[in-house]
Amino acid sequence: DKGYREQTEMVYGITINRVEKSVNVIFRGSRTPSDWAANKNFNGLAVPNPVKDLAQFANDSSLPKEVHLHAGFYEYLHRNDGTAKGIFETLMPIMGKHPGFSLLVTGHSMGGALASLFAISAACRDDIPKPVKCITHAQPLVGDKYLLQSVRELELSNNLLLLRTRNYEDG
Repeated sequence: DKGYREQTEMVYGITINRVEKSVNVIFRGSRTPSDWAANKNFNGLAVPNPVKDLAQFANDSSLPKEVHLHAGFYEYLHRNDGTAKGIFETLMPIMGKHPGFSLLVTGHSMGGALASLFAISAACRDDIPKPVKCITHAQPLVGDKYLLQSVRELELSNNLLLLRTRNYEDG
């Protein structure tokens, strides 16, 4: 039931822009009670540093072994959505049908937080074309200073291009 899924699960879409030669993953912002519950769960969750998954950073001792993420956003992005396919399992066949296309990830508010975390994960995969581009609007913070340090390395190495826009009084 689409109405039930929309009320209980993360909603994202995947589009193809043949003019710009990009595959786009778009996350929507907060709309449902489960969205707001995820927003409120901002406890730091320690996870292995995803940047260490890239061969070029695997042995980089200057990068932390783990980072702390907003628990609600991380768990929302990684929970079982009741289907047999996760986002990457849906995305990768589409990317395979469009060789030479880049990946653009975007979202607003909580969708921006999910987009940011997803783009970091995508940038840490060897099977995704680089750089992964991510544009977020009014995105809440998603991690600690160790995540920031690691994301900067992804940007400096041209694996990730991240643009976070906000209004003057946004967080």
